[in-house]
Amino acid sequence: MLNKDQSQAAQFLQGTCAVIAVPGSGKTKTMMQRIAILVNDHNVAPESILGLTFTRNAAEEMRNRLKTLLGSAAHRVMLLTIHSFCHYLLRNEGYVFEMLYGKEQLILLRNVVNYHCKLVRYFHEN
Repeated sequence: MLNKDQSQAAQFLQGTCAVIAVPGSGKTKTMMQRIAILVNDHNVAPESILGLTFTRNAAEEMRNRLKTLLGSAAHRVMLLTIHSFCHYLLRNEGYVFEMLYGKEQLILLRNVVNYHCKLVRYFHEN
């Protein structure tokens, strides 16, 4: 059951709705109810809905909750982390790049620092 403010956010129909609140206040529950209301009560196509969150765990939790509200239509809603959404946008615009993880990140950072230090030394010597 949603409280008054959560219900108001879930039932908002015009424009974009941003749910911003402290941890544990029911943001995910409110967002999932809003999506369910849009799809079930207002015939909004699930693929036209974007749900963004900060962590992979939160996105997965959103996906699981939405399955109980929308059934098979839940997989058509785009639920992503902010980072994965930006990655999606860049790739769709034709930018090709590689994600670095763990040791690869450290190697790249070390190479950038070493290159920077060489440039600084070069300019100080010349």
